[in-house]
Amino acid sequence: MNSNQYTTTDFQEAVILRYSGHKLTFVDKSQKRAVFHFDHSFDTDQILEEYSNRQSLVEPQAFYLCQREIKGRLYSN
Repeated sequence: MNSNQYTTTDFQEAVILRYSGHKLTFVDKSQKRAVFHFDHSFDTDQILEEYSNRQSLVEPQAFYLCQREIKGRLYSN
């Protein structure tokens, strides 16, 4: 894995990263589970820690739009 990349197979983790402004660079659909590739930035680890500790706060409609965007990337050809 490139040190400037963060990858995850967790859909909700991908959504929270996208919601936080991280660029989704690639969705690898060649495996059984999709792998989401993001640019790693200075705040990636903090965002993921807040997410795993259930401390993330989101604006519901913006979060929903991020979910739709990632589902669109996941299910598109």
